[in-house]
Amino acid sequence: MDILIQKFCACCSSEQLMLFEKYLKNNNHKLSFSLVKSFREHPYESISFYSKVIYGCGSKESLKKLNQLSSHSLKLFSFITKNFPTFLWQNFSRLEWFLINNKNKEAKELINLIYTVADKVEDYHSIIQLIHIVKQHYSSDNKLLRGINKAKLMSSCMLYLQELEKVFALHDDVIDRCMQSKYNLKIKNKQLDFFREQFNSPSKSVQILAKQSYLNILSYTNDKSFYSKENEKIIKSTIKQNENNSYLLIAQYREKLMSLDYMLVKQTHLILDEKGMNHTCTKIISKWQTVYTDDTVLDKGFTLALSIKGSYYITNYYHKKITKKLELEIENIVDLCKKLLLNIDWDKEGYIRYI
Repeated sequence: MDILIQKFCACCSSEQLMLFEKYLKNNNHKLSFSLVKSFREHPYESISFYSKVIYGCGSKESLKKLNQLSSHSLKLFSFITKNFPTFLWQNFSRLEWFLINNKNKEAKELINLIYTVADKVEDYHSIIQLIHIVKQHYSSDNKLLRGINKAKLMSSCMLYLQELEKVFALHDDVIDRCMQSKYNLKIKNKQLDFFREQFNSPSKSVQILAKQSYLNILSYTNDKSFYSKENEKIIKSTIKQNENNSYLLIAQYREKLMSLDYMLVKQTHLILDEKGMNHTCTKIISKWQTVYTDDTVLDKGFTLALSIKGSYYITNYYHKKITKKLELEIENIVDLCKKLLLNIDWDKEGYIRYI
């Protein structure tokens, strides 16, 4: 397999891929849809084969475009990591079947495939399980897992899992105690220092969730430091980091990652002018149109962005002629809202909150 997204898809079931294709098609990712469909129907072909399927030829220019499409499609794979965070585990049953039937070549190929994908999405549980299998069946084969020091890899994975658990636990503890003290809790620097220490973790997952927890505590307690220029940079860089690595397994923590958009609006509405605020809201709405449009739960950042956007339209265009470009933008938002009206479980969410 030549393409990383091809390896990702090879670890999914046909049912998962068909749902992924439906998501891509519904959200107008036509080329990504065709690419994923071709992976499902022809999983073991070369890069030139897929280039011919998508672009009709295998020229250098087509191969370059295919690589760009693959990178774009990899980010959209967050649909799988968000909805099927255990998607890699089904491959262990296949691996055990190969092992018990002495299909050594197939087993080794699958081991390296699982490792490649697990390493990329930072699925530490799967890597640990894979190491156990390798040590049990191939104790003397150092070529497996690319000759990586398995003891060191195991130790690193367990450390990152522990760090993630600590991030979650400390965040929840601070928020719980804050609620019990009616929001008058003074945050200890020692607690914030723990999160800041994780900003430079070798694990991108730990980095992103540590930053989100740090920022969310400051936001939740309305600490004055939340509105600093330094934290504005952290919010923006964390959003960017998450978007560039959206395929990570932490996509399953949807509410935590989406809260970054809310914090950006909250943090910048006191700093940005009306035009800058409108631009920020446009980016958040655009993200919903491409990433979260099929979700059944609304988000504070998105609803706040819609509210500010609507106010901007009324304030600036009530007595002005609406341009074609603006008309298309409004139509897209109206279509998104109509879709949300159908998708959202309003009895569960509550109507009053969004009136």
